[in-house]
Amino acid sequence: MAGRRTWIVTLSGDRKAAEVKRDLAAAGLSVGEVMEAIGVLTATGDEAAAERARAVAGVADVAPDTAIDIGPPGSDRTW
Repeated sequence: MAGRRTWIVTLSGDRKAAEVKRDLAAAGLSVGEVMEAIGVLTATGDEAAAERARAVAGVADVAPDTAIDIGPPGSDRTW
């Protein structure tokens, strides 16, 4: 599917992560890692699914994941 990317979903804490995970799947996201202790999970899907996920009860934020490269040790390159 074109436009598929990874999203970082921040939970509000109002609902259990398992309930939110179920609703995110219904919204069209494929949930990956669930980090319940910090209230975050990862998911993949297109922009439309991410927009639907923003309306899911228990979701505080849905943001695109960003790759970060700090370079090798001793390098001046930091981003």
